[in-house]
Amino acid sequence: MNSFFKLIFSLFVISLFFASNPHWLIEFDCEPDLNFFEIHTLNTYNINNCNSENRLCGDYINLMHYSIFHENKIYTDYCDIAGREIKYILKPVNMAGSVYDSTPHFILYMSIDNRTVIKDLPLFPSPQYNQNFWGLKVSSIRFNSNSGSIEIIVSDDELYQELNHNKMNTYVNWLWSSSYMSAFDPNWGDKWTPITENDIWNESNFSKK
Repeated sequence: MNSFFKLIFSLFVISLFFASNPHWLIEFDCEPDLNFFEIHTLNTYNINNCNSENRLCGDYINLMHYSIFHENKIYTDYCDIAGREIKYILKPVNMAGSVYDSTPHFILYMSIDNRTVIKDLPLFPSPQYNQNFWGLKVSSIRFNSNSGSIEIIVSDDELYQELNHNKMNTYVNWLWSSSYMSAFDPNWGDKWTPITENDIWNESNFSKK
């Protein structure tokens, strides 16, 4: 009987260990047939066969693998949509300036036809960076070549959304007007000011809870 209870206790401890094992994942969805490109983040727990040694976790890229805590490597890839080359770069950084922040922080750079569209945009704000943003994340970045628009969506971070009671409301969307950047204007890059950290992670974009 004692052996049985020891077994149950061991399984309980193991389940707690895995339940508290977080994962920071990202997916790049390149759909040339639909003229659509999306960057999608997913932060979650409990994924089998997913640790810092794994470059991929299912269809998702494992950010912890590329982070400053492991390989500390820049991730670069390309997508061609309607003859337009999208280049995207994820650079691992230590935004918190502290080894105690275990979040694999990354800044995003994206260009279209060699013109900078997004420059140094943090995916996850650090609690030391701005406490009101902690518990939020960039959840989606979409480029629609049909309308010539970019949409950035900020939502609750699945790992931390309940931990910060002072967290600001989510930023539902940020849409660059297609009239400003026409898909048929060869000089659109001359009119475009790159989206930066301050355009998204700015308290004026959000409201208090």
